[in-house]
Amino acid sequence: MGVLVELKKLQQVVESFGSNPLIEKTIRKLISLRKQELKRTLRHLSEEIRALEQRYQLSSSDFQKRYAEGTLGDDVDLIKWASFLDMQQRVQAQLEYLEK
Repeated sequence: MGVLVELKKLQQVVESFGSNPLIEKTIRKLISLRKQELKRTLRHLSEEIRALEQRYQLSSSDFQKRYAEGTLGDDVDLIKWASFLDMQQRVQAQLEYLEK
């Protein structure tokens, strides 16, 4: 079964019968582990992006502008850079959501 189905079952159990310390502790631990994983991913992406900024002597904001305009070409590094920036944004959004 999918994760969402399992979570829905758990939600229904908690709503019907109340929570218990094991469920609460397990959920907090899973969220904590996911946040740690996201932070590691962000560090890795930041390192990759920083290396590309240094290699091309270009900030990521300038890169994004020029890439969107189509003035940089389609070198593999540039495609990776755009992908890293997109991934960074999505990972950051997930982390911010979990830290609410």
